[in-house]
This record gives sequence, structure tokens and C-alpha cells, in this order.
Amino acid sequence: MTFTLKPAPIFPLPVMYRMIRVLAIEMAPAQFSEEFTALNILNLYLQREYGLDMQISQDERGKPQFSGDAYKLYKDAAENDNIPHSSAAGVAGRVSTFKFEDLLTLEKELKEMRDWMVDNGFILITESRMYRASVALFEHSHLKIGK
Repeated sequence: MTFTLKPAPIFPLPVMYRMIRVLAIEMAPAQFSEEFTALNILNLYLQREYGLDMQISQDERGKPQFSGDAYKLYKDAAENDNIPHSSAAGVAGRVSTFKFEDLLTLEKELKEMRDWMVDNGFILITESRMYRASVALFEHSHLKIGK
């Protein structure tokens, strides 16, 4: 039997869990669907979780474009070893180094996390559409995932 190691995810699993959770809470009671891209989720997460004024978009070739006050302030933070990776500056600095391939990988990883959350009852599916299920999200908050 052969085993292959999967590469480490772009963000730790607890962070991806919080990304999906922030999106689900933000979208309530509107539809929470698969149509949200990694860019949408990442922008919302940076704004809600860290209060960062940082927007990420893609140009016509798919190359990430960064803007906002937080980007200007923290774009060099990824190279500074004294800044904690979990701080707003550390996250903004790391995200500002993303390339197109990183966004594709993050898109795949967020879909896997969302599917896991659905399969394990963190998000409920009703009438073939996904809605925020506050009961499911908050019942599992005892897991102490994250901060």
C-alpha cells in the first residue's frame, strides 16, 4: 500500500472553518451557495475577522490585484519574522503574496471545508439550497476551533 502526503493547506483548518462560518453568518437569511468564490470569502473574512480595509480582485488574466489601506500598510509584513502570522498584519502580509495558483488552491480547499461542514451538520441544507443554520453553527461552537 502506498501513501501520499497531501500538501499543507493555504490556511490552517480552523481558519478555513471561520471563513466559511463568517460567510454563512453574513449571508443570513439569504441563500448561502457554492457560487461564492475564494476571493469573495477571503475579502469578507479579512474585513469581518480582522477589520482590514483590503480588497482582492483579479485582472483579466486572473492575476490577483490588491488594494486598500491595509494592503498599503502591511504588504511587506510577510517578510518580517517579528510579526505573528495570526495577527492582522501577518495575515494581510501573507495574503498580499498570493498568486493565481494560491487562489485556485484556496478555492478547492474552501469547497472541501464547506462540504465537510455540510456533511457534519455545521450547515444545514434545506430545499436544495444552503442557508445559514445558526443552531447548527452555534451548537458546535464548543469545539473551540480557532482563536
